[in-house]
Amino acid sequence: MDTTTHNAPNYFLSMAQKASPKERQALIESISAIVSTLPEYSDKQEQAIDVLMVLIAEAAVSVRKKMAELLAHDKAAPRKLAKFMASDKEFVVAEPVLRHCLSLTDTDLIELMQNRSEEYVEAVAAREKVTKQLSQVIIDTEYPKAVKTLIGNEKALISEAGVTKIVSLAKKIQDLQEPLLNRPEITQELATQIYWYAGGQVRETIMNKFHVKAALIDKTIQSSIELNLKEKRSKSQIQDNSMIAHMLLKQGKLNSQALIRTLREKNFPLFCAMVAVKLNLGQECVATLIKSGNPGYLATLCQGMNISKIDFATLYLLTRSYAQNVSYNSVKRGSVTNPEDLRHVMSTYDEYKNDGYARSNISKWRENPDIISLLIATL
Repeated sequence: MDTTTHNAPNYFLSMAQKASPKERQALIESISAIVSTLPEYSDKQEQAIDVLMVLIAEAAVSVRKKMAELLAHDKAAPRKLAKFMASDKEFVVAEPVLRHCLSLTDTDLIELMQNRSEEYVEAVAAREKVTKQLSQVIIDTEYPKAVKTLIGNEKALISEAGVTKIVSLAKKIQDLQEPLLNRPEITQELATQIYWYAGGQVRETIMNKFHVKAALIDKTIQSSIELNLKEKRSKSQIQDNSMIAHMLLKQGKLNSQALIRTLREKNFPLFCAMVAVKLNLGQECVATLIKSGNPGYLATLCQGMNISKIDFATLYLLTRSYAQNVSYNSVKRGSVTNPEDLRHVMSTYDEYKNDGYARSNISKWRENPDIISLLIATL
């Protein structure tokens, strides 16, 4: 029996084995044209696709790339073939299909992103249609470039949970902060969260774009800092406290117990000096951060000093009376702490410990105090 007559797939494969690279490319293009004319999901189309996949797999990268570019913009592209091309190990081949092919379903794209490098995920993030399900998978990879591309994709849909996670990622991925502010899902509340850890330019954008004025910034930080600066200690007192703190550090006694004892003795200036010496920061900087009332700043300082979670809770309760802004505490100074508030504060400690935010932020404050120029006003 003549197999070339009765077995088309084997016939084409046999032809391909004898063909030159140029002839093989022509054969691929011919079969591609045939595939589009056959009934969808028919046996003949499936056979033709199988042959085509074998030929493409053995073709040069340039040939596969050309095929992928044609397939990517074909609205009737067979899904099976599209998945095959999108999974190519050469990204230049897979990219156009991942970015543009409409035949790929969310399930296909999620499968294709699994265990792939960032560039494959970024290509999906740039698609014209990105559902909330796809967005969440992209966000969960925590690939900086892919998430940034997703944020910049105006047609991409992002769920509330997804946006919340991106806001959290932006703490350690600075490149996400500014483009994130252009997303329609960002509320004034979320913008305020970004404000706490963002740099000067981003903070300025937040204040201008989201009108975060007295109610959310001035009342929570700016006004409290101004009050703090008016009450700043004399240079001689600062020097004396610094001397004591250095002595304790030299003797190996500058620990959490010493900090707690100092606060119980109501010596807040010395406490600030001890923290400043321990972390090589300015005393006024430490005092300002604590007086802001934001537990996140105290958590950052404590993480930098390797203070335990239990001691952090004690320090939080002891420093609460010095906070000039009580918006973070929902209860008045001197009253019993709300359990829910305390749980929130403790979760802040854990969050900063896990993502390394504390160390990086303290380093920035130490090396370039201008970063916190909005926290410490010009004298």
